Amino acid sequence: MRRAAAGRRPPQAAALLHLIQELVRAESPSDDKAAVNVCVALAAAHAKALGGRVKLHHQKSFGNLLEARFGPKSKAGAAGRVLLLLGHLDTVWPLGTLKAMPLPPRRRPPLGAGHTGHESWRGHGFTAIEMLAEAGLLNSEIVLLLNTDEEIGSPASRPITERLAAECAAVFVLEPAQGLAYKTARKGVGEWRIDVTRRGRSMLAWTLKRARTPSASCPASSKLSPAGPI
Repeated sequence: MRRAAAGRRPPQAAALLHLIQELVRAESPSDDKAAVNVCVALAAAHAKALGGRVKLHHQKSFGNLLEARFGPKSKAGAAGRVLLLLGHLDTVWPLGTLKAMPLPPRRRPPLGAGHTGHESWRGHGFTAIEMLAEAGLLNSEIVLLLNTDEEIGSPASRPITERLAAECAAVFVLEPAQGLAYKTARKGVGEWRIDVTRRGRSMLAWTLKRARTPSASCPASSKLSPAGPI
């Protein structure tokens, strides 16, 4: 890590780049169980190569969930020392996207579908575990959970995530945060039902005014427009 701080690549950089490219090439849209499971198999194989204790949570309608544990096994009641790394392997990109967004040569950072917020940060998680093990600092158990339905609301993985999170002292989410901070939570998804009782042109004016009013959930840069006639 000192070498990286001095402006040179750490020795794990080449392996990290190769892993990211492998995961990106395994296109894994949420709605394609077979495709997602190919990506899960790649991640599971890498986890085993790092000495991880791998468990697959098989799903009927979605891709399987990968749970991998590293470091010494935690004793009963020792949850305060266990750390959960949470991520997902599914993407919003349909199969065939790489034909239009191909990967660049290996000497450059990957620029394929899913390279920034998905497979890239899963690769970073694996590399962090590898570096801790090599430095002899993997002194407590780390649980890596990679689900396959995050992009569609986590309908199958949510109960598993909540159960494992309750057993851990902290949860770090494998996606970029602001600055050098850790991300410790995922964004939420909400559903609303709106019953309109006002009528006429005044309702249209009111709707457009409200849609363009900044709020905590709708920043000033966001603008909403009616989908059709009101």
